[in-house]
Amino acid sequence: MPFKAAELLDYLVRADYRFYLSMALFAVFLMLQASIWVLIVNAVGMGNGKVFGRMRTGLSGRLGLLQGLRIFIDSQFAKYIPGGFWNYAGRIVLAMREGVPLAALLSSIVYENVLLVAAALSFALVLAVNLNVEPMLLLLFTAFVVVMAYVYYDRITRGVGRIFEGVSRWKPVRRLLG
Repeated sequence: MPFKAAELLDYLVRADYRFYLSMALFAVFLMLQASIWVLIVNAVGMGNGKVFGRMRTGLSGRLGLLQGLRIFIDSQFAKYIPGGFWNYAGRIVLAMREGVPLAALLSSIVYENVLLVAAALSFALVLAVNLNVEPMLLLLFTAFVVVMAYVYYDRITRGVGRIFEGVSRWKPVRRLLG
């Protein structure tokens, strides 16, 4: 049975404070994640010695925070399309329209996922210690993953870059990237 607008409004009015608190925390953490993405894009773009050029905002060499937040949040809606990569594709398309180079965007995606895995491993380690799981095996596995990511980072980045560069030569993608 579908919701009617009046029922939804009634539910929202009578909702527990924890619902509103969770929605507020979600919004705060989404903005934090988007801000970190903008920082990564700017750091990667500047770290490679590349200047994005003159952007529509009038800033030179940087993606503006509000502009980056808009790109990140607009592309987040595509996260729920089956495939799991559409939010990244949307972010690439929207940011390239603003003059951000593809290399900076690809590197930011890799860095973002490395940070996500590091955060998840940290949480798993804390959880394992609290559950009285032998942490030494978990620490060794975590160290192995971190070392492998460090050793093969350049190779992985180049491989992902080649894939995206190859795909960006396709006619429909070229039209999309405009």
